[in-house]
This record gives sequence, C-alpha cells and structure tokens, in this order.
Amino acid sequence: GQSGEPLLGEEELGICTHSCFAEYGDDKEVVIDASASYEPGKECRCSATFQEECVCSLDCLEQDKEDLCIELLGECNCFRSSGGVCECSGFCSSKDVRAEACEAEPGCEWHGSFCQAQRGHVWQQSS
Repeated sequence: GQSGEPLLGEEELGICTHSCFAEYGDDKEVVIDASASYEPGKECRCSATFQEECVCSLDCLEQDKEDLCIELLGECNCFRSSGGVCECSGFCSSKDVRAEACEAEPGCEWHGSFCQAQRGHVWQQSS
C-alpha cells in the first residue's frame, strides 16, 4: 500500500494504527462466559475476568461452580519465578485451597493472605 495506509486492514480488525495512546487501567474489561445444564430447566452460568474472578448464577451447585470456574481459569496453582517471587493463578475456590497450592510449591510459603518466597533459603531453578 501507499505510505501511511494500513497494509492488512488493521483498522477493521480493531488494531490501532494512528495515535495509539491509552492510560493503564482504562481498557475495557474482558469477560469470558460459560454455561452448562446439569439438571433439566436449570442452567449454571459463570463469568470469569482476567483478574481471575469467577461469578456464577444462583442455579449453580457448588460442585458445578467449581467445575466451570476451573474450566475457565484453570486449576489453582502457585509457582516461584527465577526472580524469587511466588505467584498463584487459576481458580482457587477458597483461601485454604490457595494456601495449600502455595505450600506445595518448593520455595514458597503462605503468609495469612498471600503467597511469598521463603526467606533464608537458596533455591536453584533447574532448567
């Protein structure tokens, strides 16, 4: 194409091509939905965000909610990065479940409400 003209129809695809500035946190939130019918006439619907929040309809039994939220967000899992930071992700149905996932990761320990790297230990990451 000519100079300054989008080559592959980027604008039609929602890709910014001119004056592409935005403030952090101003992005529209992306929500992912899932639903399942476990009983006739009842539909369990759950929505998950990138902040790993999972909210379900009142028709959901606790096990149904857990199944759909794990499907959307993945299993509750914690890991220790090479930079010595422990992080958790996925659907953790409770603080106790998140604490168990944290304690299961070598080099991480639970501190009441968050997972952090153990201090005073040297951990070598195998590649």
